[in-house]
Amino acid sequence: MNLARSQENSIQQLAIDMLPQLVGRKCASWIAQHCANTTQLLRSRNYVLPRTAFYCDWQKFLDEAAARQFVQTWPRYDLQLQLHKVRAEYADRALKLERDLSLGHYDLARLPANKRWSAAKRYIAAHERQRKLEWDGKNLELAAELSNNWSTTIDAG
Repeated sequence: MNLARSQENSIQQLAIDMLPQLVGRKCASWIAQHCANTTQLLRSRNYVLPRTAFYCDWQKFLDEAAARQFVQTWPRYDLQLQLHKVRAEYADRALKLERDLSLGHYDLARLPANKRWSAAKRYIAAHERQRKLEWDGKNLELAAELSNNWSTTIDAG
């Protein structure tokens, strides 16, 4: 792929029979029963500065009522709900981490030698979980932004 093409955004329609691989058998069965004729499966390649590509698989509903019913039945596919959950968990864990730090739970000098290793491991695990939640939030924000951009582009085209 040459440089110019690698910096382009693209979208392609996928065969609907790929749906079980992407969402699972039960969800694909629900879609087949409720909105098989009003849904499309899409894959996008999105260029993100400075040199990254973000790949997404999308399900586009042609009927808004079906889309609402889908996210009510399968809330794990509701981007805004997932983003809200990640942000809330991030905030809760940040408060707990700050509280534990202020109470000296991770102050290794205050702990006996046999407790230092486990305290250090707990702090590292808490910090890594915070970093993961931060990345999850950024990815969900990007997915929501791309969803809006592609929806506008597809509807206009």
